[in-house]
Amino acid sequence: MRIQIAQQWEAAQQLARKAGRAGAVLVLDEVQKISRWSEAVKRLWDEDTRKRVSVKAVLLGSAPLLIRRGV
Repeated sequence: MRIQIAQQWEAAQQLARKAGRAGAVLVLDEVQKISRWSEAVKRLWDEDTRKRVSVKAVLLGSAPLLIRRGV
């Protein structure tokens, strides 16, 4: 499922590049259901920071305890 994060993130990166400074917003719902989601998001976020790609990520989940374990 981490592949799905990467695929969606790549689509957001493409939109962000087209939008320029405005960037793009990526919303991932029920993120706690994806194993090792925090590692995937951190890696992609760090990569975008280095490349100056403006993807703003919104992570949502319905189980706060599971989300906390991933942070």
